[in-house]
Amino acid sequence: SPFQVGSHHLARCFVRAGYEVAYISSPVTPIHILKCSDAGTRDRFRTYKKGGERHCGNGLWAYVPFALLSPDGRPLLNRECFIRNWFILTVPGVVHRVFREGFGDVDILYLDSIFQSFWLKSIQYRTSVFRIMDNHPGFPGWGPGVGRLTRKVAKTVDAVVYSAETLEPYARGMEPKKAVYLPNGIDFDAVIHGPRERPAIMEKIPRPIAMYVGAMESWFDFALLEETARALPGLSFVLIGPDSLARSKISGLSNVYLLGPVKHDQITRYLYNADVGIIPFNVSEYPLLVNSVNPLKLYEYMACGLPVVSVEWEELKRINSPAMLCRGKEDFIKAVEKAIHEPRDNKGLVRFAEKHDWSGTFKKLQGILEG
Repeated sequence: SPFQVGSHHLARCFVRAGYEVAYISSPVTPIHILKCSDAGTRDRFRTYKKGGERHCGNGLWAYVPFALLSPDGRPLLNRECFIRNWFILTVPGVVHRVFREGFGDVDILYLDSIFQSFWLKSIQYRTSVFRIMDNHPGFPGWGPGVGRLTRKVAKTVDAVVYSAETLEPYARGMEPKKAVYLPNGIDFDAVIHGPRERPAIMEKIPRPIAMYVGAMESWFDFALLEETARALPGLSFVLIGPDSLARSKISGLSNVYLLGPVKHDQITRYLYNADVGIIPFNVSEYPLLVNSVNPLKLYEYMACGLPVVSVEWEELKRINSPAMLCRGKEDFIKAVEKAIHEPRDNKGLVRFAEKHDWSGTFKKLQGILEG
């Protein structure tokens, strides 16, 4: 996936610690194939067709199921009963496929999606953990069924870990057996030693460059991005990630460049050739969701020596990073301009990122599981 979330990095940490890992992704469906012709969807379908792929020196088997239908925010498909049982619509059956690969009896069952909670009853395991990265009720379209199922899972597993301090009331409120703060981080060595040569596609983009890498969904503040681009016509704004919504929201701006998804191991080529990293999330309309985000991109930007300009939200204030946090569009525009023109403490930014390497997070997770 071009999106490398915390669970991707932790899966690699398990492999390095000597585990054999099965990484089961969200499914691809006929709807995805018909509606989305982007490279990411095509790659996911190819992984399914191949019966999965081996990574990390064959220590990790990654698989994308194919399902006739899967949970989403629409009526009926967001009901608790369907969320618990959609896996029976997978072809071939995903549980049978996992057994065939040798993962019917495991040491650790790690869940990071409520939509994969069926594994709790489908395979044998010794220890289970549920990682919460978002305040689920903050996502648009999800009804009370998701909340009920999340509480059931939280009470069933041996431990709940949450990625943001602001998620603690949400996590503990579900009365798990154990709840522990396990923050996001960065694969520091991979970023520091990642490729740095300027991509050909960026040769035609004039500098200075403000860059965003990540999801551009409803909680992305397209209006803020557009107003900032209009206010700073001499600055190029490069957005990397699935951009179907962005293309419908942003138009007519010659200094905004939508590059689509980029393979994660190539992201450093773009970041090292930018001048500032931006995070324009829509806190006012999605406060429940955004206020509990601990953004991996913050650490990735800083590991590449990029100053960071972001809207202000609760978790970011607690992180106490060198990022410039802004309230309102005027603050954001001024901060971007300041980040471009003022000298920056690259070494300080890199040191901050290094302190948040995934290796420390994984050691903490090991302690939780052993405990």
